[in-house]
Amino acid sequence: MLRLERRRFERPRANLLLRVRPSHSGSWCVFLHGAGCDGAMFLHQMGVLPEDIGIVCWDARGHGSSTLSGPFVYADMVDDLAAVLDEVCGGRAILIGQSMGGNLAQTLAAHSPDRVERLVLIDCADNHAVLSVGDRLAMRWGTPLAFRVLPWCQLVTMSAEACALRSTNIAYAALCLHKTGRRRLEQVLTSLCDALEPNPDARFSIPTLAIVGEEDRTGRVREQLRALAERDPAVSLVEIPNAGHLANMDATDVCSAAITQFCSRPATDTQVSLSLPGNVRAPFGVEFIRLKISPQGAISQRVEAQGRVSLIDMPRHRRWIGKCPQSRKEIP
Repeated sequence: MLRLERRRFERPRANLLLRVRPSHSGSWCVFLHGAGCDGAMFLHQMGVLPEDIGIVCWDARGHGSSTLSGPFVYADMVDDLAAVLDEVCGGRAILIGQSMGGNLAQTLAAHSPDRVERLVLIDCADNHAVLSVGDRLAMRWGTPLAFRVLPWCQLVTMSAEACALRSTNIAYAALCLHKTGRRRLEQVLTSLCDALEPNPDARFSIPTLAIVGEEDRTGRVREQLRALAERDPAVSLVEIPNAGHLANMDATDVCSAAITQFCSRPATDTQVSLSLPGNVRAPFGVEFIRLKISPQGAISQRVEAQGRVSLIDMPRHRRWIGKCPQSRKEIP
């Protein structure tokens, strides 16, 4: 059974929630979630890691149960990660990042490679990809424009549906995005431009596993990770069918198997050869949530211990029926 200790970690302008399991082998895995989400997205992956591997799973500043006063700054989050590694992990760990978390992991690996034992990149952009003028303009100005033009409920609907295929995970994404809030989410997404360092000659000096859902339609994530694996011999690519941007949630078994095998290999083993299951099952351990979002953006939720399907009701927008991961209550 997965047991994690909840710790508070003070940082400049922020108070972070860390979920920690001690390491009995000296090896650590640090889980870094995507923009607008929280560490709960990795519940399945943490639950199947070998018990001697230490775990740190945070809520990044301004996300989930972590606080933030003032604007979100990408460089501050990079400093947060370095501080967590020094304080909890002895300065070095395997970094597992989804979307924004993958960009963050790449940044630390590029600037402090001695801190990173291995990398797992899940459905994230390649920090070093060379972007066209149109892509750069879309990243810099498209997000602010969308946040100023579209109603908040519509933004959440579109974003949540773009994240995942399973109604369970769409519901999770919608709940997280509403909790993050319109202004904070805009700051986070805009700040991710600071992660980009175009350099077609960049190579990782550490073993790297890239995981992407075949149905990921966010930006150019699939194309960039494929290109990264082709140009960099340190990168192995796993493409997961029937999975979207939240591939680790849409296809928990396949993604968890890939991560567990990759993280369990000796540090001296730089070759990645994975044996993955052929079927994909739904996430284990669910509870039921009723979530209602008003046209003005107010949100209410009711968690039910058992027996009822959840309902997300967005007036004048689409309706989903599904179940949300038990991690919507804090991970124990």
